[in-house]
Amino acid sequence: MARYRKIDPRIWNDAKFSSLSNDAKLLFIYLLTSPQTQMIGAVPMRSESVAAELGFDMERYVIRYQELYDMGIAEYDDRGLYWVKNYLKYNSPDNPKVVISWRECLDFLPECPLLQKIIESARTHCLSRGERYIEAFQKGIGNSMAYGMANCMPYKEQEQEQELNNTNKQLTHTEAIEAATGEGVCFDSSVSVSDLADDMANEETQKVIDDSEAVVNPVQVIGLARMHGIKVYRSDRLNAICQRNILTVDNIRQCIRIAKKENKGGSYLIGILSNAVNEPGQYHTWEYLDQKHKAEEAAIDWDKPFE
Repeated sequence: MARYRKIDPRIWNDAKFSSLSNDAKLLFIYLLTSPQTQMIGAVPMRSESVAAELGFDMERYVIRYQELYDMGIAEYDDRGLYWVKNYLKYNSPDNPKVVISWRECLDFLPECPLLQKIIESARTHCLSRGERYIEAFQKGIGNSMAYGMANCMPYKEQEQEQELNNTNKQLTHTEAIEAATGEGVCFDSSVSVSDLADDMANEETQKVIDDSEAVVNPVQVIGLARMHGIKVYRSDRLNAICQRNILTVDNIRQCIRIAKKENKGGSYLIGILSNAVNEPGQYHTWEYLDQKHKAEEAAIDWDKPFE
């Protein structure tokens, strides 16, 4: 870990930082200066431990982390790893030897999709510093570390595993945070974040489940899919699909039926949703269409003469 950290005083002029609540600012400063923070901006700590360190209950923590995540300032994986995204911008290595030493800190970081992002960010930073830093990165971390996980898992194997898990537990943490926007949400410290995510996704889904024409958000898509045995996790692709505010509960149900018929999982379902968002009228359940036809027929006044 780095003994000293640099904090640019211009942080107080930064629009993102200024827009944060005081609690979120405290959380960010803690992640930046924590004794556990590593030289590449990784912080190997559980969310429960961070909350305890700051004196936050889990509800208060989840809401404040959401601010950092929404602003693109920090990210968390449920295996117990944070990433301060701009860390290297302000704590750049003084020389290539420091880059070589990065490998030592990786031994203390849990293997997870977020670790891959951190390593790739470090590699990109070295590319911007020139040839000596690139060589130092290759020497310290190497291609197997840059494109695999800490145990040198081949990149293709790791890519396939990521596709199967769809970015794994970090996304379930995001689901929990995304869903924790309503009032009266209680957090039990004995319940895992993953279990909490499932409960909250289900709670969000119950708000629209009886309205076939309700436009869905990512958490509700996740909840509907899981109700039918398909595991879907939060991703940039799912966010982009839902940001168009087109797909309805009935569209999701029809897409789920197609995926189930093909005996496919979450990645396949996301692909169907990508098609459905462009042609939503082609993705309706027969029950919905039958109901619409009956409603249209009932609205016809058969006794009204032609004009």
